[in-house]
Amino acid sequence: MSDDGLINLRVVDQVMSGNGPVFNAGERVEAATSPLWIALLTAGDLLLPLRLEWVAVVLGIASTVVGVGAAITGSARLWEQAGGGVLVPLGALCLVVIPPVWDFSSSGLEGGLGLCWIGTSLLLLQRWASSGGRHVAAAAVVCGLGPVVRPDFVVLSGALLVALLVGERGTAVAHRLRLVALFAAVPLAYELFRMAYFGALVPNTYFAKEGGRANWEQGWWYLRDLVGPYRLWVPVAVLGATAIVPLVVLLHRQHERRAALVAAAFPVGGLLSALAIVRGGGDFMHARMLLPSLFAILAPVTAVALRRRTAWALAVVPWAAACLLAFDSPGSTPRHGIADHRAGLHELLGRDRLVTLDDFGYGPGGPNAFTFDDEHRLYADGRPLELGGRPVSLVPGAPDRVVIAYGVGAVGYYAGPDTHVVDMLGLGDALAARLWLDERGPLPGHEKGLPPAWVWARFIDPSVEPDPALLAPPAVLVEVSPTLAASREGDFAAEVEAARAALRCTELADLTESTQRTSAPAALADNAVNAIALFAFRVPPRPIDAHDHLC
Repeated sequence: MSDDGLINLRVVDQVMSGNGPVFNAGERVEAATSPLWIALLTAGDLLLPLRLEWVAVVLGIASTVVGVGAAITGSARLWEQAGGGVLVPLGALCLVVIPPVWDFSSSGLEGGLGLCWIGTSLLLLQRWASSGGRHVAAAAVVCGLGPVVRPDFVVLSGALLVALLVGERGTAVAHRLRLVALFAAVPLAYELFRMAYFGALVPNTYFAKEGGRANWEQGWWYLRDLVGPYRLWVPVAVLGATAIVPLVVLLHRQHERRAALVAAAFPVGGLLSALAIVRGGGDFMHARMLLPSLFAILAPVTAVALRRRTAWALAVVPWAAACLLAFDSPGSTPRHGIADHRAGLHELLGRDRLVTLDDFGYGPGGPNAFTFDDEHRLYADGRPLELGGRPVSLVPGAPDRVVIAYGVGAVGYYAGPDTHVVDMLGLGDALAARLWLDERGPLPGHEKGLPPAWVWARFIDPSVEPDPALLAPPAVLVEVSPTLAASREGDFAAEVEAARAALRCTELADLTESTQRTSAPAALADNAVNAIALFAFRVPPRPIDAHDHLC
């Protein structure tokens, strides 16, 4: 289980508590990247007699197994359409010997579900291709689910839609429009819900990570961080030349036009998806974002029929043995801001298995466990904050307990749904996610640290004299966050006053209101409008600059 995976569990806790799919009760912020994964976890929590942490691990592993199994079945059937042969699961072998595949199958993140969606899509598209165009409706609906599995899957979904439409060329226009409608039905319905409920066009994580901005240099390092240690260019090149291309050619020669489109759509979509990830700069977790792209590229050849032209594909077997026995993951030391997340957690916590909160040190008597001694208090690092030996008072109307944290997975899940957790790195906080980012930092996706003056203005009573030392961020985070580095300038008391004033200014007030509106139809309609208007809205990190800019 990864710390970010525990963010999903906090969202499930909020759903089960009747607060909706939010990070904090009473504040509609979409901190989870995968709506479908949240729905699956919630169903698992209702139906399975397991702790929620184990529900996430079991469902993640099960989803991976289903996805790989479905891909093998679909691939085997494509080869049957191409003329058959002795089947060997070479593409699947190349996938399962890579350590990050195992890591992110059980991480509490949507990795396993992503592989399940890709494998199931291949199987359903092959069924469509082999049935003369029947079963196309089911294929269209499932292929369209990509964006609700993970937003960047829209690229691969688009490639699969093109294959469907080209394969249905010659049919009535009304039929093809119906396919587009079926394809878009679920993601469009959820997008309308997102706009009305969260007041945003995309998940909050998109804003926190500036997903729309190009960061080619960092993305290139992210690609190298996956390809280099495992020499992945070997299996991709070998299977591309000896299996993928021959499969497409053989299907075309057999006049299996739809099947050839399916066999080509997944590698093309996987490459385009990888290109989109590289453009955006990747992630700080080794391999995580690129694994679905790799699976999509290999999906049509997860099984390979050995024939004269494809026997050379067996060259991947010695590579797989070397990968399993000799190649090591990059380790926990960050390289260009990227590290083996699981190895880092194991080293930090001194445990081989990390699943439950107890394993993370939050069990009874654990080193990270803390208790809430009093109501209406502000906590940081598991301790109540005090000035002059007295508790810090919160602003009137604030939640009973407020916890500030820079890593909010385990802390947020442990604190419970009734505690307001301020995500200082923005994944679960609308204001932090919307900070201006003039320059990229060395920690991909975690460059936006919320300056302390904003926290003081939002949560601490105006009668308390501002003290910059109380909320001072860790020095290591100041080094990696351009927005935190910018906040060290200026007079802290003046910054707090500017933040209080800026929070009342038009666009920032609209952003806050969008996260706190009721579910009345008029309020939901206003949110939908605001979602469009506020999409490009960003806030200068320093409150004085923000006040000058917004007010």
